[in-house]
Amino acid sequence: MSIPRYVSGFSFVFCGLAAVMAVASHTRAAEVGVRAAVPVTCAVRVIRSSLSTLHPVLQIVATVQTNCNATHDLALTYPIGAVTRPERLIVTFGGVLSNLSSPGAKSFTNLAPTNTAKELRIRYNGGTLAQHRVLRDSWRLVVTAR
Repeated sequence: MSIPRYVSGFSFVFCGLAAVMAVASHTRAAEVGVRAAVPVTCAVRVIRSSLSTLHPVLQIVATVQTNCNATHDLALTYPIGAVTRPERLIVTFGGVLSNLSSPGAKSFTNLAPTNTAKELRIRYNGGTLAQHRVLRDSWRLVVTAR
Protein backbone atom coordinates (compact mmCIF):
# COMPACT_ATOMS: atom_id res chain seq x y z
CA MET A 1 0.00 0.00 0.00
CA SER A 2 1.46 3.35 -0.99
CA ILE A 3 0.93 6.61 0.86
CA PRO A 4 -0.29 9.39 -1.39
CA ARG A 5 2.05 12.37 -1.62
CA TYR A 6 -0.72 14.91 -1.25
CA VAL A 7 -3.88 14.05 0.63
CA SER A 8 -4.76 17.44 2.07
CA GLY A 9 -3.21 20.74 3.03
CA PHE A 10 -2.56 19.26 6.46
CA SER A 11 -0.53 16.41 4.99
CA PHE A 12 1.53 18.88 3.01
CA VAL A 13 2.24 20.98 6.11
CA PHE A 14 2.99 17.84 8.11
CA CYS A 15 5.50 16.65 5.51
CA GLY A 16 7.14 20.07 5.52
CA LEU A 17 7.33 20.04 9.31
CA ALA A 18 8.85 16.56 9.25
CA ALA A 19 11.54 17.86 6.88
CA VAL A 20 12.32 20.76 9.22
CA MET A 21 12.52 18.36 12.15
CA ALA A 22 14.88 16.09 10.22
CA VAL A 23 17.17 19.04 9.45
CA ALA A 24 17.03 20.18 13.06
CA SER A 25 18.00 16.77 14.38
CA HIS A 26 20.84 16.59 11.90
CA THR A 27 22.37 19.92 12.91
CA ARG A 28 21.55 19.46 16.63
CA ALA A 29 20.00 22.91 16.95
CA ALA A 30 17.35 24.86 15.18
CA GLU A 31 15.84 28.26 15.64
CA VAL A 32 12.27 28.49 14.55
CA GLY A 33 10.36 31.75 14.82
CA VAL A 34 6.77 32.39 13.91
CA ARG A 35 5.53 35.94 13.58
CA ALA A 36 2.01 36.95 12.82
CA ALA A 37 0.33 40.31 12.70
CA VAL A 38 -2.91 39.93 14.60
CA PRO A 39 -5.11 43.01 14.66
CA VAL A 40 -5.96 44.28 18.12
CA THR A 41 -9.66 44.10 18.82
CA CYS A 42 -11.41 45.36 21.92
CA ALA A 43 -15.10 45.60 22.65
CA VAL A 44 -17.22 46.05 25.75
CA ARG A 45 -20.92 45.38 26.12
CA VAL A 46 -23.33 45.75 29.02
CA ILE A 47 -25.27 42.48 29.14
CA ARG A 48 -27.65 43.64 31.85
CA SER A 49 -27.91 46.47 34.30
CA SER A 50 -30.16 47.05 37.28
CA LEU A 51 -30.74 49.90 39.67
CA SER A 52 -30.58 48.73 43.30
CA THR A 53 -31.30 52.09 44.93
CA LEU A 54 -31.56 55.65 43.64
CA HIS A 55 -31.49 57.90 46.71
CA PRO A 56 -29.90 58.66 49.15
CA VAL A 57 -27.29 56.21 47.77
CA LEU A 58 -27.22 55.44 44.06
CA GLN A 59 -26.35 51.77 43.47
CA ILE A 60 -26.17 50.17 40.03
CA VAL A 61 -25.14 46.58 39.35
CA ALA A 62 -24.30 45.54 35.78
CA THR A 63 -22.89 42.49 34.05
CA VAL A 64 -20.29 43.57 31.51
CA GLN A 65 -18.79 41.46 28.71
CA THR A 66 -15.25 42.51 27.78
CA ASN A 67 -13.63 41.00 24.71
CA CYS A 68 -10.10 42.24 24.12
CA ASN A 69 -7.09 40.38 22.74
CA ALA A 70 -4.58 42.88 24.14
CA THR A 71 -3.73 44.61 27.39
CA HIS A 72 -6.34 47.32 27.81
CA ASP A 73 -7.97 49.97 29.99
CA LEU A 74 -11.65 50.15 30.89
CA ALA A 75 -13.18 53.49 31.89
CA LEU A 76 -16.58 54.33 33.30
CA THR A 77 -17.41 57.81 32.01
CA TYR A 78 -20.11 60.20 33.17
CA PRO A 79 -21.01 63.91 32.90
CA ILE A 80 -18.84 65.88 35.31
CA GLY A 81 -21.87 67.76 36.67
CA ALA A 82 -23.52 64.51 37.76
CA VAL A 83 -20.84 63.86 40.40
CA THR A 84 -20.08 66.77 42.72
CA ARG A 85 -18.27 64.58 45.29
CA PRO A 86 -16.05 62.26 43.19
CA GLU A 87 -14.43 60.82 46.31
CA ARG A 88 -17.83 59.30 47.15
CA LEU A 89 -18.21 57.57 43.77
CA ILE A 90 -17.04 53.97 44.20
CA VAL A 91 -16.74 51.76 41.11
CA THR A 92 -15.68 48.11 41.14
CA PHE A 93 -15.17 45.74 38.23
CA GLY A 94 -14.93 42.05 39.04
CA GLY A 95 -14.64 43.01 42.72
CA VAL A 96 -11.62 45.27 42.15
CA LEU A 97 -11.71 49.03 42.83
CA SER A 98 -10.93 51.44 40.01
CA ASN A 99 -7.30 52.51 40.17
CA LEU A 100 -7.44 55.83 38.33
CA SER A 101 -9.79 58.78 38.77
CA SER A 102 -10.08 61.83 36.55
CA PRO A 103 -12.84 64.39 36.07
CA GLY A 104 -15.71 62.52 34.43
CA ALA A 105 -14.17 59.03 34.64
CA LYS A 106 -13.16 56.14 36.88
CA SER A 107 -10.73 53.75 35.18
CA PHE A 108 -9.30 50.26 35.48
CA THR A 109 -5.89 50.28 33.83
CA ASN A 110 -3.55 47.64 32.46
CA LEU A 111 -6.12 44.84 32.29
CA ALA A 112 -5.03 41.53 30.78
CA PRO A 113 -6.48 40.22 27.51
CA THR A 114 -9.85 38.61 28.19
CA ASN A 115 -13.16 37.42 26.85
CA THR A 116 -15.25 37.23 30.00
CA ALA A 117 -18.24 38.72 31.74
CA LYS A 118 -17.72 40.45 35.09
CA GLU A 119 -19.84 42.38 37.52
CA LEU A 120 -19.59 46.17 37.51
CA ARG A 121 -20.84 48.03 40.59
CA ILE A 122 -21.43 51.76 40.77
CA ARG A 123 -22.12 53.34 44.17
CA TYR A 124 -22.48 57.07 44.73
CA ASN A 125 -23.18 58.46 48.18
CA GLY A 126 -23.30 62.17 47.41
CA GLY A 127 -25.12 64.75 45.35
CA THR A 128 -28.81 65.31 44.83
CA LEU A 129 -31.59 63.10 43.53
CA ALA A 130 -31.41 64.96 40.21
CA GLN A 131 -27.67 64.26 39.94
CA HIS A 132 -28.29 60.58 40.73
CA ARG A 133 -30.81 60.42 37.88
CA VAL A 134 -28.33 61.99 35.47
CA LEU A 135 -25.61 59.53 36.51
CA ARG A 136 -28.04 56.59 36.28
CA ASP A 137 -29.04 57.56 32.73
CA SER A 138 -25.71 58.66 31.29
CA TRP A 139 -22.84 56.42 32.48
CA ARG A 140 -20.91 54.73 29.68
CA LEU A 141 -18.02 52.28 29.34
CA VAL A 142 -15.03 52.86 27.09
CA VAL A 143 -12.37 50.22 26.39
CA THR A 144 -8.98 51.22 24.99
CA ALA A 145 -6.20 48.86 23.92
CA ARG A 146 -2.69 49.73 25.10
